[in-house]
Amino acid sequence: MTLNRVMVMDVRIDLANRSPVVILRDEERNDLFLPIWVGDMEAASIQMALERRSLERPLTHDLLVNVMGRLGANPRMLLINRIEEQTYYAELVIERDGRRVDIDCRPSDGIAIALRLGIPIYVENELLYPIRISESDIEHKSPMPEIPVDHEIFKEFLKELQPKDFALGSADDMQKGGSGHS
Repeated sequence: MTLNRVMVMDVRIDLANRSPVVILRDEERNDLFLPIWVGDMEAASIQMALERRSLERPLTHDLLVNVMGRLGANPRMLLINRIEEQTYYAELVIERDGRRVDIDCRPSDGIAIALRLGIPIYVENELLYPIRISESDIEHKSPMPEIPVDHEIFKEFLKELQPKDFALGSADDMQKGGSGHS
């Protein structure tokens, strides 16, 4: 396994389906990228970490960082190490009591935690090459022309966030057997 250290270049919006995308860039080879589509909440949390902002009360990722610290776990790195059926997999590597512990996590959660802790993010080399996007491809709107930078959408998203937005669905949806999501 060959790992490439990456940095979080940006969080963007895929305008085709209004879905957030985290763009990772290889630190040594600036022409290699890995876009990872993430959920709205995870994107907001990653954006807050990129901007070094926090809320009055801890978000879930802040909570996890606090719990690890209190339990004496020392996070060392995030590894994004495989893709299966268009889903990326990652492991948060921590050290506790002198031994390494690999914890399965979604890449989006791992990225949000890694940014808060300042730990490195690594991607399996093979994941970068098949999905590479050069700077000139982005400038020439290929292969992802629909992904412009738009931080204002995230700022508005955070301003409009209400406690009810965290529920899975309404009571009516639950009685009908639905989840409230289409």
